[in-house]
Amino acid sequence: MQFKSKRDVARQMSEAMTLTGPFILERQGCPLAYWRAGPEDAPAVVFCHGARMDHRIFDDQLACLVPGYQVLLIDLRGHGQSRPMGEAFSIDVAAEDVMALMDRCLMGKAVLLGHSMGGLIVQTIAKHHPERVRGLVLIGTTRLTAKLPPFSGILQKAFNKIVDISPDSWTKWLLGRGAGTQERTKRTAARASQMIPKEDFQIIWAGILQGLRPEPAYQLPVPVLLVQSDKDWVGLGLLRFLSHGWAKHEAQCHYVIIPNARHNMMQDSPEVFNRHLLKFLNALSAPD
Repeated sequence: MQFKSKRDVARQMSEAMTLTGPFILERQGCPLAYWRAGPEDAPAVVFCHGARMDHRIFDDQLACLVPGYQVLLIDLRGHGQSRPMGEAFSIDVAAEDVMALMDRCLMGKAVLLGHSMGGLIVQTIAKHHPERVRGLVLIGTTRLTAKLPPFSGILQKAFNKIVDISPDSWTKWLLGRGAGTQERTKRTAARASQMIPKEDFQIIWAGILQGLRPEPAYQLPVPVLLVQSDKDWVGLGLLRFLSHGWAKHEAQCHYVIIPNARHNMMQDSPEVFNRHLLKFLNALSAPD
């Protein structure tokens, strides 16, 4: 047996923790940008960000996962470096993009982590391809198949009107404020949103709303870590309000509330979030 020196081990760990990319997969008119880290034979975790964000909102999760896990970070269609958007955005098309990238990276099965809009995308994959999903981590998102309360339609129309009539700079400023309590969280969100024109965001937002498909009896077929924060006022607090009932509905759900954080809670409070994330991932990796 060949023994490795401490220096060799340290070097290999450093290489495993290094984010490589961006790599590009051309798909339906969009150059999908993605990054990888961690050993290819380790359990896989795929990260999907929210609307107007990009892969950088998960920077604080990278160091805690590798080299124990293989990580795939994506700029979803129309976001970050995955521009131009190509085909009109939809949750289904974005889910197919993620599956194509998993295939490119030879990931047969993975834990899918989705923030906000990304949560709808990973729920879509779990619904139609449960054989590819070991578990879901859903952050600050809503249930894909919920029957929304009547007043949610009023909120959606009000938001659409605000986006239509407001200067884009104001909308992006508001998004940054809603993203976090910490200045660095706000800056990351604002920087990502600057890359997306108002017209593209309106297309993305329409695709998000069209992706919601009420099916009240449906339960997610895999274990779920559902994460919400106590200060998330996205949707005027509707996401936070609905998450309690959602957690009770799912048969395999662990529900966590992150204190003193807003919508991008994994960046606002990374130590608390990462502790719950690792506990969930380690439980999935434990032998039966």
